[in-house]
Amino acid sequence: MVLPDGFAHPDPAVRLDTLITFLAQTPPEEAVQVAALCLHDSDPGIREEAAQYLSAHPTPEAAQAIAPIIQHPELPIRNLAGELLVRIGRPAVEALLPFVDSPNADVRKFAIDVLAQLPAQDVADRIAAHIEDPDVNVRLSVIDALGMLKATGYAPLLRQRYADHPQERAHILTALGAFRDPRDLKLIETALNDPDPVVRYAAAEALARYPIPEVLTLLLQQLAQATPEARPLILYDLIEAYESAPAPRPPLPETLRPYFLEMLFEPDLEFKKAAIRGLRYLFDTATLEALLEHAGQHDELDIALFEAIATHPETLTCIARCAESGRMSLNAAAGFTIALLAQGCIDDVQLPQAAQFLQAHFENLDAETKMAAITLALQLQHPAFSNLVQQGLHDPDPSVRHYADDVLYATQRK
Repeated sequence: MVLPDGFAHPDPAVRLDTLITFLAQTPPEEAVQVAALCLHDSDPGIREEAAQYLSAHPTPEAAQAIAPIIQHPELPIRNLAGELLVRIGRPAVEALLPFVDSPNADVRKFAIDVLAQLPAQDVADRIAAHIEDPDVNVRLSVIDALGMLKATGYAPLLRQRYADHPQERAHILTALGAFRDPRDLKLIETALNDPDPVVRYAAAEALARYPIPEVLTLLLQQLAQATPEARPLILYDLIEAYESAPAPRPPLPETLRPYFLEMLFEPDLEFKKAAIRGLRYLFDTATLEALLEHAGQHDELDIALFEAIATHPETLTCIARCAESGRMSLNAAAGFTIALLAQGCIDDVQLPQAAQFLQAHFENLDAETKMAAITLALQLQHPAFSNLVQQGLHDPDPSVRHYADDVLYATQRK
């Protein structure tokens, strides 16, 4: 195939235009080959354009063209090839298999890591053949892959390796946890007391995969022995196990409340969200207000907070109290109040209270929150909110005034 000269042009913009035109005018069976070649380009914009095309054409031919790129010396290009193969799905399995046996250990490991994310259960034997690989990282990838692919037939082999290969223990526990075989519970329970903290944490995580009430007791015992640094990991596993346990579940002990409240200050967003999930089972007004102190930090965290507090009858009162005492920013408090109104979480009796709160603090809100309040007031068409629209029409910010005028005019025309 003769490619246009533009592909060799030194200007990335010219190369990108050439690629876009070529892909639009060329049959997919030829275009995927060229798109795969462009994954090597030094310009990230060209690589992204090629990647989008290949994602839209998840064929065996595309997979065969992309698979060799997992050998690329540059990590971003290698990772992009792996991501594309995962997106392509099943056709990528056959394309990757030859690289499982590559003479290069890094390539073997990468191929196995990608296969673990694909519907590749039927090639588990080919992956397991490297369980005695001379490279330790390849062996660990094999164990991880067997767990991710739910290759339960290899559970006896993994149990056998546990005693003789200490460096593999954490990975073996993770794989056995994925299998959820009751026969492995004794091994996992014993690992909770392993001198290696990494093994203990892997055991706790594996145990959390078993949806049985007895697991909760074991994790609570593990929590009592954990260092402050390790507690968030145990708490995360504990709430995962608790929520997957069949009903009826025993109530969470009150002793967990301070641990979950402390966990809200963790930098990891997933730990914060897990703390919120745990505190939902230990709810009271003080806990609700402690949660509100963390509003406005991150959109994802705000969603988790809102879901936790939305149905509590004291939520609106707590929001107002936290805002007025400075424990919650006014913009976050108004945003939560608007969301509660929009979702129908505030009953008719509390509507005047919500309106009064928004009106009292309107002038101190940012423009975006003011506009959201005005929109909601017009949607509700409740007398208690009429002053909000008037405040918007007389706001010192011209963008707010114009917005209020425009939405009021649009509402009146309906």
